[in-house]
Amino acid sequence: MARDKPLTRPIGLISGESPTREKHNVPAIHHLPTNTHIIDSTPIAKFLEAHTPPHPPSNLLARRHHRVTGTLCRRPKFRASVVPREINILSLRSQEYFRRTREAALGRKLEDCLMRRRRAGRLSVRE
Repeated sequence: MARDKPLTRPIGLISGESPTREKHNVPAIHHLPTNTHIIDSTPIAKFLEAHTPPHPPSNLLARRHHRVTGTLCRRPKFRASVVPREINILSLRSQEYFRRTREAALGRKLEDCLMRRRRAGRLSVRE
């Protein structure tokens, strides 16, 4: 749904006057638990660093991990056909990490996964 007006409202804070007297937007937050109003990026960043936990809640981490790894862990046919080819689009440093972690997860070399599918005639790979 498109909105004609931005989702902002005045919170009673006065920012520094603009030298050009033009109206402009300044970031501002209202922290409900402490009823604190903060304006400007640097104070907001410092406040959030001090008042937010250092890591996401464990249930959020579990859901994210399940979503990311679920496809690869529970669908071996998908994993065997897609994962070995993805290394070709990565930088050299990323390829080293990708190869090490995926080969450990698959239990074999990435090339072996592709060769097996080529022999079965199920994969056409441009050489």
